[in-house]
Amino acid sequence: MTITFEQAVDIAAIAIVVLAFFVAFIYPPLMMRRAIKQSCIALARAVESREPYQLGHSERTAELVVAMARRSVRFAPWQIWDLEIAALLHMIGKVGVAHGTLNSELPPAGRELFALHEYVRIGAEILAAVPPLSGAAVTVAYHREYLDGAGYPFGRYGDGIPFGARLLCVATEFVAMTSPRVYRADGAVMDTADALEYFSQRAGQVYDAEAVELLARICQTPRRPAKKVFSPLADRLRTTS
Repeated sequence: MTITFEQAVDIAAIAIVVLAFFVAFIYPPLMMRRAIKQSCIALARAVESREPYQLGHSERTAELVVAMARRSVRFAPWQIWDLEIAALLHMIGKVGVAHGTLNSELPPAGRELFALHEYVRIGAEILAAVPPLSGAAVTVAYHREYLDGAGYPFGRYGDGIPFGARLLCVATEFVAMTSPRVYRADGAVMDTADALEYFSQRAGQVYDAEAVELLARICQTPRRPAKKVFSPLADRLRTTS
C-alpha cells in the first residue's frame, strides 16, 4: 500500500504528538527533557534511514549548533534547548518526499526540486502543532534562507531571518560539506579548512557573519573525545555477548 504526501505528513505529526504526550505523562519533570530529546533523536534517525548517507547528520548538526549558541550572548538556556530540538528535527518534513527524489544522484528539477524545498515548510508545521516542540518551529521554517534572499522556501533575507535559523543554516551546511554525499560525483568530502574558507568568503552576504565567526571558533577549539551514542539495544547486545 502506498500513501500520499499529505498522509505521510499526518502520520509524522501524529507520531510526534503521541511521543510527546507519552513523555509528559510517564516521566517526572526532571527527566522529561532528556526523554523528549531521546524521542527526537529516534525520530531523526527514522527520517535519516531513508537517506543512508544522512545517518547521524541531525545529531552532529545539533551538537555543533548548541556549541555555537553557547558561545553567543544572544541565547537564554531555554532558547538553546529550542535550537537543539530544531537541529535534531530540521529534516522531519522529508517524511513526505519520495525515496527516489531523496536518493537521486542527479540534480533535482521541477517537481522534485519543489518537493525538496517544501520539506522545510512541512517540517515547521509539524513541530508547530506539538506544544513541547513548537518553540523549534520558527527556526526550522527559516533555516534554509540566505541573507541575499536566494534561499527557500519563503525567500526571506537579511534581518527578516531569525538569528537561530541563521545559526542552524551554517551548522547544517558545514556538517553536510564535511560529510559524504550521494549527489557528489567524485565522492569528495571538503576538509574543515576549505569549508571554513567557503563560509568566510560568503559571510555577510549569504551567511550571517557572526554565525560564521562562531563556527570558526568551534573548529579551532581542540575536540573532546566523542560522546557515546545512546543505544539501549547496542548496550544490551554488548553485555550479553
